Amino acid sequence: MEYRKCYPRVQELHDQVAPLVETYTLHSCSRVLAIVDAFTEEVVSAPQPLSPEMEELGTICRTYKLLYQGFIRDLLKQDAKKEHEVYERAVSDKRKRSHDSAEKRQGRFFEVDKGEHIEAALQALRLEAFLKEEEASESEKHVHFTN
Repeated sequence: MEYRKCYPRVQELHDQVAPLVETYTLHSCSRVLAIVDAFTEEVVSAPQPLSPEMEELGTICRTYKLLYQGFIRDLLKQDAKKEHEVYERAVSDKRKRSHDSAEKRQGRFFEVDKGEHIEAALQALRLEAFLKEEEASESEKHVHFTN
């Protein structure tokens, strides 16, 4: 840490970058690269670019740049992977929903084959007709007393 006392510009770079590296996000990594680019421009345009301070600052800038470009690449890969997983989940859900509606249209909603549900419906109609006949015959059987 001795170089921090000797080179105030290196200390300033570290002070600006330190709060940003606490969060590992695409935004913070991009901000670090922007700061490093500004310091790199300063090194290139310095009146004495070969001074020990400028050489040290240039080395640290290159290190930060390589490191944070790798971080950004990793974050973009993670984002692409998450996006692909969400897409795959949405596609599989859509396939399942369309399969379920096709099952309903084919009469397999209640886990019966195509003919059994028709037979069950006809039996229900016959039962309804039978009950109506019973009601009609019971109403005829009632004895009505008249004066």
